[in-house]
Amino acid sequence: MYRWDPRIPCLFPPALAALAVLTVALITPVAGGPPLPLAGPVEILPAQDNGGGIFVPKPRGAGETLDDSPPEPEKPAHTVTTVEGDRLSGTVVEIDAAGRLRLTGPHYEGDVSVLTSHLNTVTLKQSEKESGSDRILLQNGDVVTGKLIAISGDEVVLQSTSVGTRNIDRRVVQSISLGKDIGRLLETDFRTGKMDPFATVQGNWNVGGGRLRLTTHGQMATVAAELKQSEAVTMVADLASIQNGVNLILFAGQKTHHYGQDSVMLQFQRYHCYLQVCQKGSVRNVKNLRHGRNIRKGVVRFAYDPETQKATVWLNDSLILDQKAGNAPKTGKYVMISSHYYTQIKSVRVLPGIVGPDASVQGGEEEANVVVFANKDRMRSSEVTFADGKFVVKTPFGVLPVPAEKIGGVYFRLDAMKKLPDRAGDVRVETDRSRLTARLVRLTDNYVELDSAYMGQFKMLRDAIKSIRFRLGK
Repeated sequence: MYRWDPRIPCLFPPALAALAVLTVALITPVAGGPPLPLAGPVEILPAQDNGGGIFVPKPRGAGETLDDSPPEPEKPAHTVTTVEGDRLSGTVVEIDAAGRLRLTGPHYEGDVSVLTSHLNTVTLKQSEKESGSDRILLQNGDVVTGKLIAISGDEVVLQSTSVGTRNIDRRVVQSISLGKDIGRLLETDFRTGKMDPFATVQGNWNVGGGRLRLTTHGQMATVAAELKQSEAVTMVADLASIQNGVNLILFAGQKTHHYGQDSVMLQFQRYHCYLQVCQKGSVRNVKNLRHGRNIRKGVVRFAYDPETQKATVWLNDSLILDQKAGNAPKTGKYVMISSHYYTQIKSVRVLPGIVGPDASVQGGEEEANVVVFANKDRMRSSEVTFADGKFVVKTPFGVLPVPAEKIGGVYFRLDAMKKLPDRAGDVRVETDRSRLTARLVRLTDNYVELDSAYMGQFKMLRDAIKSIRFRLGK
């Protein structure tokens, strides 16, 4: 048997030497027989001095590669989800007037056609951002963002990059926020009869009598609204009635868990409040506080800053808690409200930043418009108009002309508001800053054609749309 002696110099280790012998044997013709064919052409390269060891040939030209695998396909631009739970990825080509969505992609043979009656959501690839910082909130919870052009007794005119210049029925406008003075990330007033953007996750929550109501006792019930959170926010909840307690939840990671799986939470009760952090479903108490008031109703503000990890709580105009939470999540997807007990809530707002009672305003009134000035002063008004950059405010003290930069916002009287109908077949279209409800007429390469109950028929830039949600009443 051959035994390799390491003291004897050898170019190849024993295993490679044996492989070389076997290779030579395989390609050497048998005596008297024809030469064996090779598997392919062989190119004899000139000898190179690589300092000994195993020779590895270099690519023969610039740009050549030894990796012959095909390039990875691009990620699909759009996602379609059906009511049955099917998820289709690809490129949405169109939605025609007959109610058919056409989808194509490299993994489909031909186009895929889906009836819009079977669609749940369509997510598009948004590339166009909306300009303008004025924000119109409508009676049904819709939001239109852009630049305010005019206000008359009949309509509000807004200019938007996504829908152009549109006239909106003044009677369906709940409020107008100018600039960022009283900006809102989320807002709902349950006096309008709508729960949006909140939705019931579990339990018997409903809207009735101008209130969000929990009508059961003893079992946890939750509502949630989608809101991406990565910076400080303040939740303002106007509580009409609490029997024993309600939970206000920020920075929730999911909505199916009672407390959001990961979140920071204020458990507010009649005599006490508890600051808590939920991590992976487990709740940890941070601060127990006896506020000493027998509270059955009032405005509770719950603020949290993920950078400082500090939570702040106000009850009406009083600061009652300012505490570092520690180890609370830095990002969240939902804001939530939950309770075991009978609860009634008038309205909920989520504001950017840490906003105390003296830095924001309440909503409108039943029998008067409310004008909010940039310095946070408020004034009741019988009529508000806007044209050529100037507001005209009629008050019991006379008519006041006010430059636009002096106005923070307008809340219109609630008793004159017109209720928008719930129309079968309406969809909800969302951009980065607006939310519109309308019938979808068709979708083309450049536009989405819509028919709105408050703006009529109009076109919207397709590139400005993030998603379209179908089956709103389901």
